[in-house]
Amino acid sequence: MTISTRRVSQIINQGFGMNFNDFVNLYRIKAVIAQIQSGNHTMYTLLGIAYECGFNSKSTFNRAFKKRTGLAPRDYLAQNRPK
Repeated sequence: MTISTRRVSQIINQGFGMNFNDFVNLYRIKAVIAQIQSGNHTMYTLLGIAYECGFNSKSTFNRAFKKRTGLAPRDYLAQNRPK
């Protein structure tokens, strides 16, 4: 079965209440947070982790992260350091 990109976008909009980019970035942000929680931020930069999780630019990562968490990545890290 083939589903058009327009139909996929419509399903995401209706089912999740967000556009395709926000939907994909949600999972990327979750992956970044998982990397932070596992302590990988001590071996790699936040930007390096963001690139590994699928982001292609620093500005897109920062904007998406803040939109999803309410905090800039550095502020999130400062408040949620793994113990």
